[in-house]
Amino acid sequence: MPNADPAVIAAPKRLAAVAATGLLDSPASPALNRLTRLTTQLLGVPSSVVTLIDRNRQVFAGSSDDEDGVIRKRETPLDYSFCQHVVAQAAPLVVTNARQHPLVHDNLGLLEDGVMAYAGMPLIDSGGQALGSFCAFDTKPHEWSERDLQILQDLAQAAMTEIELRFAGRLLEEQGEQLRALLDNTDELVARFGLDGALTYANAAWRRLLGDPPPVPIAGYLQSKLTGVGREVFETAWTDAQVGEPSEDIELGFVLPNGDSALVSLRLVPVLTQGVARGIRVYGHDVTELRRAEQAKDQVISLVSHELRTPIGAVQGAMQLLEKLLPQPVPPKVSELVALAKRNADRLLALVTDLLDLDRLEAGSAPFEMAAHPMSAVFATARDATAPLAERKGIVLEFGPDAAVVYGDEKWLVHVVINLVGNALKFTPEGGRVRAYCLADEGQVQVRVTDNGRGIPPEEAGRIFERFAQVQRADATEKGGSGLGLAIAKAIVLQHGGRIWVESEVGKGTTFAFTVPSAPR
Repeated sequence: MPNADPAVIAAPKRLAAVAATGLLDSPASPALNRLTRLTTQLLGVPSSVVTLIDRNRQVFAGSSDDEDGVIRKRETPLDYSFCQHVVAQAAPLVVTNARQHPLVHDNLGLLEDGVMAYAGMPLIDSGGQALGSFCAFDTKPHEWSERDLQILQDLAQAAMTEIELRFAGRLLEEQGEQLRALLDNTDELVARFGLDGALTYANAAWRRLLGDPPPVPIAGYLQSKLTGVGREVFETAWTDAQVGEPSEDIELGFVLPNGDSALVSLRLVPVLTQGVARGIRVYGHDVTELRRAEQAKDQVISLVSHELRTPIGAVQGAMQLLEKLLPQPVPPKVSELVALAKRNADRLLALVTDLLDLDRLEAGSAPFEMAAHPMSAVFATARDATAPLAERKGIVLEFGPDAAVVYGDEKWLVHVVINLVGNALKFTPEGGRVRAYCLADEGQVQVRVTDNGRGIPPEEAGRIFERFAQVQRADATEKGGSGLGLAIAKAIVLQHGGRIWVESEVGKGTTFAFTVPSAPR
């Protein structure tokens, strides 16, 4: 008996597409059963089936011959299959009388099951693979009309759509499960809320920290979990997210299920459909222990700084007295040791002073005398302080243009500029160039300090303004400095209501920039 071309039937890509339907070894599809029953009613035939052609079998994915959704015969060998020829040719097969048809006259479907007439339409997926056939058959010779074949073609297309929708649904479900598993295995807090604050999804990390969501979403649920910490900032960010604006990171106090509280850093991201917010995703992490550790560290640093200032001053005074009391001439070795002790005492005092300044700046207790000041005066003082280092290193140091007038504390602004210019000089090679200048910036003045030094790697740029940050471990020893200068500069700029940032490219140079308010006219 002639079977279809095995090279077509067993093509790996086609077999993979058939298997991907998920219908080979699962119960028949109720939707496909309904389409086959509709076929029998419209065409007036006893049976209709949806077949998928596997390597050595045909599987009935849907059949009019079902009882309570169960097909009595779920599959047959290909020796019983008319549909294999539909797949092999990727074209309809119409048989009026099977006994007289060259492809199926000795098919076991005819000889044992009594299939006398057959009409089948190929089921071709969106990738062009013929998966099987949507067919109708009769137990007696049957003349198939053009109307019959058109109905069968339309229903075949509907069946193929159902199969691909089923596949897409399974794929989406699998992807959803993978995404849920991924989200449940991260320490990041992830949740989704309605615009009314009702919690509709929470990953495992969120549930561990803040408890399971209510069985039924409750409006205002998120807001009910907040303490007063950061609430005002959150309300503004939530309102913005409701109209499609994502938030920056904000820190909020949350009430925990056990009655304790936690500090959580959150970011609000609106879920948009055609530009309209339909919900809000929340991403965050617990920063409670981090903030406690930072607070404890700051308290220790502050305490140690205050306690060290007096004995360091005493050491400096003792060294000055020692220099006067030493018999002249002072032996070179003794003079060298005294000078070394003085330098280290001065360096330690500078470190303690920086720590105390930073402590006061971050606490908001540092005195600021705000007034209008020309940047030319700020630059002039900074030039006097940094020019000797530039001359020693053979670096071209330029200031200006500096026609801007700013509103701020001149002493602290000079501190920032000296710090940034000093840093640029330290990390610029001999013969290099450092420039400080001003730009107008929407009601503010932007001060920029550029160099053509070694640059800062991108992974270090984000932490460069932290306490004791050094781009390379050897910098503190080779270049000097405490690692507090940029942290102090940032605190000063923030006290002025400005912002500070870095732009850098490794091997080409760095620009530090900050903004301060323009003086009112």
